[in-house]
Amino acid sequence: MPRLTPILHEFSPQELCYLLYAYHKSGYLPKPFAKEIERLVKPRLLQTEEITPQEIVLMVNVFCSSRTASRDFHKLLETTILMRLNELKTDLKLIHAIGKKFEETGLCSLDTLKALKKEAF
Repeated sequence: MPRLTPILHEFSPQELCYLLYAYHKSGYLPKPFAKEIERLVKPRLLQTEEITPQEIVLMVNVFCSSRTASRDFHKLLETTILMRLNELKTDLKLIHAIGKKFEETGLCSLDTLKALKKEAF
């Protein structure tokens, strides 16, 4: 891990998500490492208009499964989802994937979950 941390900035946000998920699945995910990945992924999430729906789904899956992100990160993720809901609803698989992960983990507000369900049905 000490060898990897100094070069994390060289990875793309998607690669960082996969890296975080891999460490989570292996059962070894130090909190400082997870926080650094969150810090590096957050700027991409802030690019609300440019982030792709697939990136959003990846972030939901990774950060909800690993339960490592701060509440502020999750609020930003929810806000991004709600802002991009019109685009997301064109692919119901994406809406279902996000909604399912949020339901499983309980890491979103009820309002966001209701908005996702409304679009899915």
